[in-house]
Amino acid sequence: MSKSDIVLLFSSVEKEIILRENPDFHVEIIPGTILPLNKCEKGFKDRRDIMFLGGFKHTPNEDGVLWFVNDIFPFIKQKIPDVKFIIVGSNPTEKIIKLSSF
Repeated sequence: MSKSDIVLLFSSVEKEIILRENPDFHVEIIPGTILPLNKCEKGFKDRRDIMFLGGFKHTPNEDGVLWFVNDIFPFIKQKIPDVKFIIVGSNPTEKIIKLSSF
């Protein structure tokens, strides 16, 4: 961030955390959402699938997805056998592509 002209975020909470680390960073919030959100008609108990959204040029995203799939998702599948984990993101690595079940 110290080498960036500006840091763009969606969350004011993240902005506060970053500015505590270094108040000299130029941090701005992107207003609104990327896509319009529609109200979900289903309540939390009626929902089942899980989605990850993030690009895979950012290495921690691959690490996080692999950790979730290997260490957490099996426990969820025990409780909700038909649950799906949907991975959405650009530049998937070979390890991420191998998770595909179409």
